[in-house]
Amino acid sequence: MVDGGLVANAPDLLAVGEALATSGLPMAALRVVSIGTASLGAGGMAGDVPDSGLGWMRKAQIVSLTIAAQERCAADLCQRLLGARYVRIDQKAGGMVAGLKDMDIADASMTDTLLALADHSFNLAVAGGLQL
Repeated sequence: MVDGGLVANAPDLLAVGEALATSGLPMAALRVVSIGTASLGAGGMAGDVPDSGLGWMRKAQIVSLTIAAQERCAADLCQRLLGARYVRIDQKAGGMVAGLKDMDIADASMTDTLLALADHSFNLAVAGGLQL
């Protein structure tokens, strides 16, 4: 079994393609709200890369970078294709998201963290122009 994140971590673009292929609607009729999963992101500055690419891959940074790159590519292309008809709600790493690296711990504190993060992300999207 393979996690969907390896192929379509942000399936936004696949959803747009499927909607166009099966609905018969024109692109102008599509509206997409994409709700992320508190992306941790990946990357850094060029000077932060170790001398050895193998050392970098051993730390699993290549996996994080690959997943983050696919997500960013899908979101950026959907934004270009749909403009204001595309909204992505996804809080990036930092602040309360930093603790989400321990998401495998399924307890009440993680539920509370996710609910607070969802509220915060939704409020940011509304402040950024999301219309209900």
